[in-house]
Amino acid sequence: MVGYRPPIFYERPGEDPEDWLRDMQRYIIASQINVAPGAGQASGREKAFGLVVSCLAGDALNWYNTRVKGKNWRCNNLSDNLGVADLNAVRGLAAGNGGNQIGGLNTAGEFQGKAAAEIGRIGAGATTGANIILNGTWDEDWSIAGGEPVDNVPVAPNAGSGLPAVTIAPGIKLSQLLYLFRTAYTTVEHLKQMAVFGQLMQGDM
Repeated sequence: MVGYRPPIFYERPGEDPEDWLRDMQRYIIASQINVAPGAGQASGREKAFGLVVSCLAGDALNWYNTRVKGKNWRCNNLSDNLGVADLNAVRGLAAGNGGNQIGGLNTAGEFQGKAAAEIGRIGAGATTGANIILNGTWDEDWSIAGGEPVDNVPVAPNAGSGLPAVTIAPGIKLSQLLYLFRTAYTTVEHLKQMAVFGQLMQGDM
């Protein structure tokens, strides 16, 4: 974006990842980078991913390099027996009780944890894959699918083993990186701050 520099996140005292993410979102939108869901915007999301990483420095960049870079994305609550090729196709699974529909799969035990609970809450005849893997780029909730970065090799959702084998998608995407910043990253920092606070308290005793 001409005339403005992208926001840099160092993880200095007082810096809030949520504030930085909001600044990044505004910068990317103002730069007219299209990151909307859908195959047509894949190049935009890839560009935005690179921009987000380029704006990390210091401890924040170290966190990305050690916790995210080069990892794959495991969905602990989705078996590898969903009968579709990738996570985008999982989103497209319909409600009902036949074929690869949510109801039939749930009956066969292809979901566990929060995914199974979400199906139970909404109802197997009404829940769709979009309820399990949300599709919003900026605010996706991967806790339902149980998403986390891992070193394990990819396992397609149609590999056909069934639970306890789970789906592992190749690479980390933009929406997953943003999710990690809102969850795993802030949790790590909170624990670090609590440890420092504990040391200070011990020093006062």
